[in-house]
Amino acid sequence: MPKGSHILGCRGLAPYYGGMGKSRELVSFFEEMLSRQEYLIPMVAASFQYPIHYYGMTSAALLEDLFVDASINFRNSYRREVEISRPERAIEGEEANSKGVKGWDYQFQGEHFSHKVGKGINAIALLWDATVKLPEDKRWSYNSTMVYVLSHYKKSSANLLNPENPKLPVTSILGYRNKPVQEGQAVFIAERLNRTRWKIHEVIRLQSADDLAGALPLDDIWGKMTGYWSKSTANKFDVFVSSKSISDKYSNVAGKEVEIDYEAHPGIYIFERERLQNIEVTQNNRAVLLPAGTVGELTKESAENGFFVFMPSWYMAYAENRPADLYLAQKQEFDQMNSASRRR
Repeated sequence: MPKGSHILGCRGLAPYYGGMGKSRELVSFFEEMLSRQEYLIPMVAASFQYPIHYYGMTSAALLEDLFVDASINFRNSYRREVEISRPERAIEGEEANSKGVKGWDYQFQGEHFSHKVGKGINAIALLWDATVKLPEDKRWSYNSTMVYVLSHYKKSSANLLNPENPKLPVTSILGYRNKPVQEGQAVFIAERLNRTRWKIHEVIRLQSADDLAGALPLDDIWGKMTGYWSKSTANKFDVFVSSKSISDKYSNVAGKEVEIDYEAHPGIYIFERERLQNIEVTQNNRAVLLPAGTVGELTKESAENGFFVFMPSWYMAYAENRPADLYLAQKQEFDQMNSASRRR
C-alpha cells in the first residue's frame, strides 16, 4: 500500500478508546476543519485527482502533505492555540533539518501521529523495510497513534432500508461520474447521523443522460448543497444514486430517517497507539503490513467509539480530471519578487 495515512478520532468509552489523550483533541480539530467547505472540497477533489494521476506512493505522499498543509493553514486562521508541526520544522527537541522519522509524520499538541491514506479497507504498511525479520508469532507493536484517511466507501454499493419500502440498492454518486444515467433513477441528498443512520433531505428524479453531469449539472447540485451547509456544516451531507429506476413511492422517504448499510464511510479514523501493540501482522517483499481484516475491525471500532471524522465524497463526481498544477504554487514566490506590495 502507498505511503501512509491516518485517521483521527475519539469520544468512545470502549476498551482502548476511553482515554482523554490528544487523539480526542485531534478529532475535534479535524471535525471543525472539515466542517468548512473551503477545506473539505479541496481535500475531496485531491483524493480523487491524485491517485489517478500519480504513482501510488507519490499520490499518498502528496495527499499527506496536502492534509498537513491544510491543517496548519486552518490552525493559523482559526485555532492559534493549537500546536501542529512536521518533523522538519524547528521545534524543541528536534532538528530543523530532519526529513522525517520512522513511525510518525507530524506532531499535534506534543504527541506523535502517523498518517496513512487509502481508497479502501486494504492492508496498511506499518514499516517500509524489507530487511526486517518478524518474530515467529508474527506480532508487532507500533509506536504512534495512526491517522487513517479513507477516501471511499468500503463497498461500491449499499442498500437503502426503510420499513415502508423494499430495500433499494444505491451507490455513491461517484459511481455515475462516467456512467450513463437511466430515466427514473433518483438522487438522494442525505445527512449522516451515525454509522448506519441517515436523514434523507431531498429526492431528485433524473432524466436519462450520458453521464451524471448531464443528468444533474454541478451548478444545480452545488446550489442545493450550499443551502444545506448554511444550516449545518459541510461534512454532514453526502449524495447517493439509486442503482435502478424507482417507483414514485420512494419519494416519500424525503424528510425521513433511513438506514444505508455501508460498512465503512470515507473520512478520518484514529487507531490509538494502545490498540496497535502486540498486534498480528504480515509481510511482503517491501514492508511490514497490518492485514486488511484488522484494518476493517479498527475502522469499525473507531467509528463506533467516536474516533472518526466524516469526509463525504460526493464532490469526487464533479472534480476536474486533472492533477494539481504544482508549478503555480512555486511560481507565487517568484511573482511576489516583483509585486507592487513588496517592501524594498
